[in-house]
Amino acid sequence: MLGNYSPRIPADETYVHALGRAAYNFAYLESAVVWIGECLRDGFIDASYNMTAKQIANKLIGVAQKLDDHFICRARIINFSEAFVDLAETRNKILHGRPYTADGGVQQLTYRGRSGEVYWPIDDVIIAAEKFEDAAIEAGDLLNDGGLLKAREARLTNSEVGS
Repeated sequence: MLGNYSPRIPADETYVHALGRAAYNFAYLESAVVWIGECLRDGFIDASYNMTAKQIANKLIGVAQKLDDHFICRARIINFSEAFVDLAETRNKILHGRPYTADGGVQQLTYRGRSGEVYWPIDDVIIAAEKFEDAAIEAGDLLNDGGLLKAREARLTNSEVGS
């Protein structure tokens, strides 16, 4: 599975796999989020490369709040963006966690920050991965069934006709 790599740092492979799944699901989600932003404002993707996930979420909230009240799924985009802020904080608490030895000698992550300490047993890591995945699916729904990709295409087509 890892080719010729043989890990020397002790960790439960199932736990490491869950962490990887959570990280990947969040990256997938973040990609969909920046595409939502791009559908609303040209250049959002390029601007996002130098932003944290929380900055991306706040920028998306700002863009969505400036939309006309009758814009397709405006309220849904705002709610989604606000939820993404919380998911970004969860991701940060996982990825900025530090290993510790839990009961039974198992290695896991814990995060200590302004909001207190969070322990990351495998079940909680899996729950986070599922939340990231659910949000990514909702983002895909906004892009496709919500009409954002079609609205972007129409906007680009209209701007080409006008130039």
